Amino acid sequence: MGDRCEMCGNVRRDVKFRDEYEVPENAEEGYYCDECLEDMIDGWWAEEQKAYEYDNEGNRADSPDYNEDNSWFEDSD
Repeated sequence: MGDRCEMCGNVRRDVKFRDEYEVPENAEEGYYCDECLEDMIDGWWAEEQKAYEYDNEGNRADSPDYNEDNSWFEDSD
């Protein structure tokens, strides 16, 4: 019998131990399938990108004063 994914509980071929280098920084190491790992990374990036999004008043997207209607992404160039 294979390992069980710690998120969805499925036992599939793609379930394997994911160490700290594979999981996002806000997740624990563990046994995850490819689909759940991708979902974790997507969820992490959705939160992480808020640090690079600002409104016209200079408020970051993770600020309670953030105005989504007047927002823009910081250019990293």
